[in-house]
Amino acid sequence: MTFSELEKDVCRALEEANIENASAEAVNFIIEMLGLSRSSYALKKISDAAPESDEMLKIEQALPRRCAHEPLQYITGKAYFRDLELEVNSDVLIPRFETELLVDTVLENAQGKRSLLDIGTGSGAIAISCAYEAPHLQVTAVDISPPALRTARRNAEKYRISNISFKESDLFGAVPEKFDIITANLPYVTNEEYSQLQSEVRDYEPRLALTAEQNGLELIYKCCDELDRHLMPQGFAIFEMSPDQTPSVKEYLEKLGFSSYIVEDYTHRPRFVCARKA
Repeated sequence: MTFSELEKDVCRALEEANIENASAEAVNFIIEMLGLSRSSYALKKISDAAPESDEMLKIEQALPRRCAHEPLQYITGKAYFRDLELEVNSDVLIPRFETELLVDTVLENAQGKRSLLDIGTGSGAIAISCAYEAPHLQVTAVDISPPALRTARRNAEKYRISNISFKESDLFGAVPEKFDIITANLPYVTNEEYSQLQSEVRDYEPRLALTAEQNGLELIYKCCDELDRHLMPQGFAIFEMSPDQTPSVKEYLEKLGFSSYIVEDYTHRPRFVCARKA
């Protein structure tokens, strides 16, 4: 069997499993499972090369998992976020591409700032990226989940990040101090929305990191209520949420005395709400 024939077989299996964009998924699946670059894979196809027996075994063992709609990132144990390759597993959400814009917004506001708190850090994607790209910041990353924190610590250790620390905390519970910057990508999916999520998300990613009460805004509102006590003067905070939730959160922050504004994601949807303390 050549790589071209393998790709066709994988694509057919994914199509039968109702995986979206099966053709592109097949290519990505083979590349990621075998640790190939796209250029090296293209050369293998052009030259009619055949996979080695150990490569075929990897594909054969992993393909049923992908056909069962398990995310490829959990199968390979890694996800890409900005310049990082992060360990991910069923204890943490897979970092989303749009969240990279949250980090961009933080970096735009990081000049003259010294400390950052990342709430609900999960895999550590936001916290580690900020610590890595803005080494002048002292970053504290918190999560209510000990398994998630263990994953985040391993990710920080991989990149030898020294300006970051981790704490088990329910929101601000274990962090009484104040910070110059606060970031939060907290659960915001409603219970009704959860049942309608793609099976890749609903059946594999941790519900603890996805859903919240009060139309998905319970934890975000709790953070907003505590924000004044934990944000330094001239401090900056940013929350990620569903686009239809941003007007409510912006209004809520303004009622609490913060100036706030909305940042759009790559598809020009209102994805983030930023707050400044006078």
